[in-house]
Amino acid sequence: MNLRALKYFFKAYIVDQDIRKIIESKDFHALLTNPMLTITQFKEMAAKYRVVIPEFIQDYINLERFAA
Repeated sequence: MNLRALKYFFKAYIVDQDIRKIIESKDFHALLTNPMLTITQFKEMAAKYRVVIPEFIQDYINLERFAA
């Protein structure tokens, strides 16, 4: 398990609305050109965390606080 990749994913999902859209729409090819979270960092995470982290954030974190 790569903790650095988990950290980047967690942070990117919270602060970047584009990342949230990519993950929610499962358009992972868009990560190839995204500087905030690369496809390499995304693939370094275990598959279960790709689902668990967004669910946790949506349930327990007020994303409106981070909206720009």
